[in-house]
Amino acid sequence: MPALPSLLCAVRVGHRRIVAAAGANGAPLRGRLGSPYRLAAAARSGYTWSVILIQRVRVRWTAAARGAPAANARRGLVRAMPPPRSLPDAEVVVHDVLADQEAGYEHRDGVRAGGVALAREVGLWLGHDRASVVVDRLPGSAAYPRASTSARLFTLAPGQVGRYRANFRFTGCACNPSWYYEEWLVHVCHGTGVPFGYGEPDRDVDHRVRLYGGAIARLRDRPGDSPRVRRSE
Repeated sequence: MPALPSLLCAVRVGHRRIVAAAGANGAPLRGRLGSPYRLAAAARSGYTWSVILIQRVRVRWTAAARGAPAANARRGLVRAMPPPRSLPDAEVVVHDVLADQEAGYEHRDGVRAGGVALAREVGLWLGHDRASVVVDRLPGSAAYPRASTSARLFTLAPGQVGRYRANFRFTGCACNPSWYYEEWLVHVCHGTGVPFGYGEPDRDVDHRVRLYGGAIARLRDRPGDSPRVRRSE
């Protein structure tokens, strides 16, 4: 997996925001196209990178809430949430939402803003290919399913939305080794003005599995659910 550039430089050309990568000494880096580029070259080639909005919605429950009645109590909690009306001005904005069983499944959220490295806090890696954003899933700490390597999720052109769904089983710390579970719904928006949560996204990846033992098996849609696409490029 390529390392993140040590510096991201941004300049406005007309109404567009141009982002180019440079080393710590200002020297151009070789991009995915195999040729070096500077800010001026990036502007001429149309290398643009709009603000990236990432929303991760998680629902967390304990092993005691594995039965059907408890599952009914949290049904519908993993859904797209309205982002805050006022978002920070940054390269990447992360809206993280958690509905925890221990807090009565109340949705509690927070917003963080920063550079592309911020995506690692929600298990993602961001790169670029010309004007598009490349989104990878990073290895995590889940006990099941265990992902030991990164994996490509999707590539988003400006104005597009990607959706990533997954679920996990985790172990607690040494002082509390009990299991707990999480289901994730992640939307990545190439541009903060892009609507999400309505209709089908431009890219859809579904990595959800059966969590309660046995070999890894992909979940099947219930009648009336929209078809799932494990990976769409």
